[in-house]
Amino acid sequence: MNQKMNIFHERKDRKKAFAYFQIIFAFYRIFVLMLVVLSIVMITKLFIKVTFDTQKAEMELFKEQLLYSKDGISLYDRETQLLSPGVIDYNLLKNKALFESKLLQGFYFKDKPLIAAKLEFSLPSNADETSTDYEEFIPIYYHEDYFKQLSVLANTKFHGAGGAKMIQRETPVLIKKIVVENNIAVEKYIPADLTITIVSSNS
Repeated sequence: MNQKMNIFHERKDRKKAFAYFQIIFAFYRIFVLMLVVLSIVMITKLFIKVTFDTQKAEMELFKEQLLYSKDGISLYDRETQLLSPGVIDYNLLKNKALFESKLLQGFYFKDKPLIAAKLEFSLPSNADETSTDYEEFIPIYYHEDYFKQLSVLANTKFHGAGGAKMIQRETPVLIKKIVVENNIAVEKYIPADLTITIVSSNS
């Protein structure tokens, strides 16, 4: 009788040990499965960009609008509605206040602007400095104070909400100037280089 009881208890202990083993193995399988799922999620996040940064695209679009829209810097005849892309009015260029006022009216933000710009006009590097056509131009700004403020932030290379981004683009332009030759007003087009620096707030 005692022998049968011992055999019964041995079998019972084996079943318990096997049950414990199965439970431990089940936890191990769950742990490994969670590890695999977590690895897949992390790898997916590395290779798939969920959010899209449109800030630089907006800055590029603003640059194009500056150059090629009727409210931008290119010569625009309101009577004929003719736009001359890349042609800058000399008289407007020499009148900083008027030029900047034109840009502020053309690109108006009701609230605080998110973009500011600096326009630097210069004659080509191979221009003859002794020529009567040679002259220097002062920079034109779109929101000058805001540009200077954002430039400091952009130079810190801070990528967070308190920072700013900067892009700089160069393009050739023509400066239209009316000159008098032999008592006759003549249109003269002077080739120049335009450097556009645009800064934009990250927030």
